[in-house]
Amino acid sequence: MAIHRVAALPMLALGLCFGLGSCTINELKQDVQARQARIAGKESLLAGDTARQDSLRAETRQLETELRQWESSLDELQSELDRLRQQTAAAGEQTRQRSLAKQQLQQQVNQYQQQADALRQGGDTSARLPVEAQRAELEAKRKRLKHLQGEVRKALELLLNS
Repeated sequence: MAIHRVAALPMLALGLCFGLGSCTINELKQDVQARQARIAGKESLLAGDTARQDSLRAETRQLETELRQWESSLDELQSELDRLRQQTAAAGEQTRQRSLAKQQLQQQVNQYQQQADALRQGGDTSARLPVEAQRAELEAKRKRLKHLQGEVRKALELLLNS
């Protein structure tokens, strides 16, 4: 029986190895399958994250383009506003100049009117003068009135046209 025991021991050891080995191999297979499942899940998550990242990059590029367009539009609007301000300032200056010119023309018209009134009311100094002198004085007054009338017309036309 001693031989049997000796022969049984290696068989027992060999059986244990195969038994334990098959358990270990099955466990390793299950571990590999679990890892492969986790890898597939993580690859799926990675693909989703990559797609989201690509989408975000495209949206970022689109937003940057829109921002550049808005900045360009803002620059154009600022330039237009500056141009309008300059035109308004220039128009204001022209308006002031025109107003001053109108005032000066109005004063000139008033002076012409006063001169014409003075000629009309010049009194009858001609009654004391000989007839020829009276005619000459009347002719001079008429010419002066005609000249003043022309000057008043010119000034009034300038006032209307300005």
